[in-house]
Amino acid sequence: MKDGLRIKGRIIVEKFKEGEDRPYEVIETENLFLTAGVNEIWSLVTGASANYFDNTNAQIGIGDDKTTAPDASQTDLQGLNKTYKAMEVGYPSSPANGEVQFKAVFGSTDANYEWGEFVIKHAVSGVCLNRSTNNGAGWGIKTSGTTWTVTATLSIS
Repeated sequence: MKDGLRIKGRIIVEKFKEGEDRPYEVIETENLFLTAGVNEIWSLVTGASANYFDNTNAQIGIGDDKTTAPDASQTDLQGLNKTYKAMEVGYPSSPANGEVQFKAVFGSTDANYEWGEFVIKHAVSGVCLNRSTNNGAGWGIKTSGTTWTVTATLSIS
């Protein structure tokens, strides 16, 4: 028997060079759910919120702060440079097996700086579900001529 339900998140960053179909690097890490995000999830469940994290309203945000450790009390990215991208077509995915996926693509001219942090954010309310810094390591420096794809899987098990 399990000790109880766990809410968790996993982030995969795939790095592509211009014109290539296969990533030259893939980094996978976990993230921390933020208190405001968990409260928003429960508000959606109980009908107290209409801020759906759907294709129109969900964004993936990337910032440059990798030194401020994730803390549940945080409400957004912490860095100076911040870029938010809308979901790819078909994302977030329909819930299945207790999980849902969010995906955004940062093209050649998007977020060309050191990637130190990540969030999933509601475009209108500004509520962020989660945050990660890849254990303080970040994901590297994105440059022009590369496309980085971010896929976040959120699950309850």
